Amino acid sequence: MQIQFSWHVEDEDEHWETVAAPARCGWARMLRWLGLGVALVLLFAGAGYVAISRYEHTTLQRIAFQIQTVVDLEARSLTRGDVERYLAQQDQAAPGWMSAQAERARGYGRQASPDVPDLSAKVQRVELWGDAAAGGVAWVEVAVGQERLRQVRFYRQTALGWVHTVPHAGFWGDPVEWTDGGVTVHAHERDRPYVQPLVEAAKQALEDLCAGPICPPDRALELRIVLAAGRAPGHLGDAIVLPSPWLSGIPATGVWDPSVLHEVRYWAAYLAARKAVDPSLHDDLSARQRAILVEYAARYAAQDPSAASILPRIVAQHGAAHAPLPTA
Repeated sequence: MQIQFSWHVEDEDEHWETVAAPARCGWARMLRWLGLGVALVLLFAGAGYVAISRYEHTTLQRIAFQIQTVVDLEARSLTRGDVERYLAQQDQAAPGWMSAQAERARGYGRQASPDVPDLSAKVQRVELWGDAAAGGVAWVEVAVGQERLRQVRFYRQTALGWVHTVPHAGFWGDPVEWTDGGVTVHAHERDRPYVQPLVEAAKQALEDLCAGPICPPDRALELRIVLAAGRAPGHLGDAIVLPSPWLSGIPATGVWDPSVLHEVRYWAAYLAARKAVDPSLHDDLSARQRAILVEYAARYAAQDPSAASILPRIVAQHGAAHAPLPTA
């Protein structure tokens, strides 16, 4: 087998065609670095968020424990009638609040021990307004008693620790107003979902009164939900005045206690009956006039059938459908 070699000599001046190697793309390198930078930023941000969240959670847990101690002291003091110790847990920088709380404590002290309700409360949630160390306020949702009413309370950080303080209006949001069946309601955003059963009780009182021979010429009633802790239900002019459900306690079951609806029926019947018998009457009632209206309202609120016959007899005795009540 022969091996042959073939030689070919190229002219050095001949033009050679070459293919350039692809240049490395600067944009691709930049995008890779940019993606890495974004990933690092997200990593550090996530780690920071977790650290801050854990710190805030730990801080709120510590504050909740401290406030729970104050809540327990308040409950024990009221149950034992220890007014001085109870007031030591209140915000002394708010004179009006101190006066109201002193009256509340004395009221519990006058009750017989078996009649004192379960005042124990368990802190469920804590939210801070402002810097707690600089005198900020915490709103605290608690579950009260065996029936576990939901209630909000407000506590302020002082040099001596947390103290129970005045309700913070910012919790409730904007004022709202609406009319339902002759009842005009003045409340706040946060209370609106919980007051409808109270509105229904007031409407029913109006309907019951007007189903008989006596119906007020002006059937309009007002229901005012006020931000006053410890305020007892009552009336102001022709308006029923009730404390915010968040202050008096919202039933965890969603069903209002009969005593709450009793109060609404009582005041609705009282005000409607007062206008039915003599629309000109305001707060200048004699003792006898007030006693008559109180008797009617109490019997109606207790769902006593005899209530329906009281006002017609009063009117019949004075010979006119809208005769004034007898004076003392």
